[in-house]
Amino acid sequence: MFWCPFEVHGPDRTIDVVLKWRRSHEVGDVLTDQPEPPVAGREECVPTPCVLHPERVVEHEYLGLLSDALQDDIADWEEGLLDDEENDEDAYDSSAPQSYATYEEYEAAIAKTRAREEYEVDYMGDLSIAPGWKVGGFASWHLTDPAPVDCAACGAPMPPLLTVDKCEWDGGSSSWLPLEDRDSADDPVVIDPVGVYLGRGLMRIHTCPVDPTHRHRLSFQ
Repeated sequence: MFWCPFEVHGPDRTIDVVLKWRRSHEVGDVLTDQPEPPVAGREECVPTPCVLHPERVVEHEYLGLLSDALQDDIADWEEGLLDDEENDEDAYDSSAPQSYATYEEYEAAIAKTRAREEYEVDYMGDLSIAPGWKVGGFASWHLTDPAPVDCAACGAPMPPLLTVDKCEWDGGSSSWLPLEDRDSADDPVVIDPVGVYLGRGLMRIHTCPVDPTHRHRLSFQ
């Protein structure tokens, strides 16, 4: 996959993306010095060199595309989780004022309280659409209503081939954070290792499942 480092050189004045399909055994030696464009429209159009650590995860369809009955079931499930959390908080609640001999003791008590706080799990943030760069999976429509992305040649629905995201996780999706990165969750390099921001922050490349030579399409969120 190649794209132009200017955001208005493609169809409809968007990113110009070119896909080249190759077989893995046809790929030769990797270049020692990776080529970089001599001119770029914005720094955020050019990825920062980094190491790729693929991780397989399971996603579920965007909430707004599920049946009304299933959406109601998910709402009931989320409400039940909140009720359980409120009961746990009541069990820890104490109206008696407390004093501490030192500021360090106060900090330790605050840290202990925060450690008891449960992360609020919900379908959209924790089960539905994984954040970050990914191959395959489902499309999120968090900024617009769901829109069909169909092949112009044959009419087949086109799933995302690649999602280019502005960050790997955010405060509403921390359950997707890899275990090895949890101790560095506030590190900007962990949050955004690639440094790419296209369109509104998220670009998807959709391809035809019937014939990969059919023209791909882009969608932005």
